Amino acid sequence: MKKKIMTLCMTILMAALTAGTFGISADAASRDVTAKMSQDKNMKRICKMAAAYTTAMKTGGSDRTGTVKITLNNNRRLSIAAFVRYNYKGDYRYTAKELQAETKALFGKKAGTGSIKALGKTDMLVCTSTGRAKAPYIYCGGEFGDMIPRYKITGIKALGRGTYEVSLENHIGVFGEKGTEKIGNTVLRLQKNTASAYGYNIRGITYR
Repeated sequence: MKKKIMTLCMTILMAALTAGTFGISADAASRDVTAKMSQDKNMKRICKMAAAYTTAMKTGGSDRTGTVKITLNNNRRLSIAAFVRYNYKGDYRYTAKELQAETKALFGKKAGTGSIKALGKTDMLVCTSTGRAKAPYIYCGGEFGDMIPRYKITGIKALGRGTYEVSLENHIGVFGEKGTEKIGNTVLRLQKNTASAYGYNIRGITYR
């Protein structure tokens, strides 16, 4: 009996030590690469666009208190794609092919356009056109006006296999005025993808 108890205790001890070892390994796999990766042009570009989107969420009336984890479902990917094309490519008219190409570049997966509805019947940033736009879909989100979204990278962690966690500060400025105001924080999960036009795919977005 004593031998059995000793064996059980040793088993529990080994399990605890193994769990601790796995925890240490996981922590060790996450390393700070801010100094090196913050100069990556592709990373800075996709961070700029994603931070502008979360800034729009905070200033556009859909802000919520606390931390918000964005669910990157089909409709959300379409909204972000339309937002990026409008704000960074000056394009407000889209074909299905263009939206699918943009979602593929941003997220590594094409989004279906069958869920896009008419203006007033959707909370997405893209809607079906009235016909005068000469394109099946148009941007139906808001604008920054005289406000300018800014961002600052505060930390980058390498999580392994080309995956990075990027911490950002959201700032907003006003056209013609100096300085910016910090309005929140964003954390991005990025996956390196040389096949993407942006060099990375967005795998997760959290902001507060």
